[in-house]
Amino acid sequence: MTEGTDRVDAFLDFLDEAAQDARGREAACLAWLNEAGPQVAAELTQELIPADLRAAGVRFDWAARR
Repeated sequence: MTEGTDRVDAFLDFLDEAAQDARGREAACLAWLNEAGPQVAAELTQELIPADLRAAGVRFDWAARR
């Protein structure tokens, strides 16, 4: 192989590793969001929605990404 081809192959390997790392981070973030989402929604409901509306059943709800 030529030096140019080696450099292109090394760059493509780097891109593959970076993409794999990004997919892993995305999966970890989604797992965290799915675990923390309901609590975040409950806290937002408590902090942002007035008591009379909460008493009437208005609240934020967590929906997993589709």
